[in-house]
Amino acid sequence: MIAPYYQEDGITIYNARCEDILPELRGAFSCVLTDPPYGISHPTDYHDRGRDALAKCKNYAPVFGDDHPFDPLPWTEYPCVLFGANYYADKLPISSGWIVWDKERPEDLDQSTAELAWSNYVKGVRVFRYLWNGMLRDGDDVLVHPTQKPVALMEWIINLKWTPSGPILDP
Repeated sequence: MIAPYYQEDGITIYNARCEDILPELRGAFSCVLTDPPYGISHPTDYHDRGRDALAKCKNYAPVFGDDHPFDPLPWTEYPCVLFGANYYADKLPISSGWIVWDKERPEDLDQSTAELAWSNYVKGVRVFRYLWNGMLRDGDDVLVHPTQKPVALMEWIINLKWTPSGPILDP
């Protein structure tokens, strides 16, 4: 049995590989909602690459595990939402349940104007519009991760009528 690293206020954090702990968590969560490493070796050196022409930005540590292909299959046996699924869609079962996060960015940017998440429980394609363009963004989220998602997006997904109620696993 793997002991929790942190446990307070209904939140439990394990410091372990998600593949190793998943068997121990069976039945302890209602769905998986996660933004896994996509296996694309996403560059996180924003400042060094000159991405701060309009506003100061910083470098982040590389995303752990992003240098290896992501295998979504262990997660698809549970109700789940998997971000970045366009990078590994060939490994996923067919589903009509996709979430589109429209970042409301200008179309002429060299960055994505939207992100996709695959789901095996959401019915149809759903769109969440929320400005997220460098220093121009809705909400007051403090950026701490290079592929961070806004809290409002996660709340929206959790409150969709199809999302099972109960504990959510974010491996």
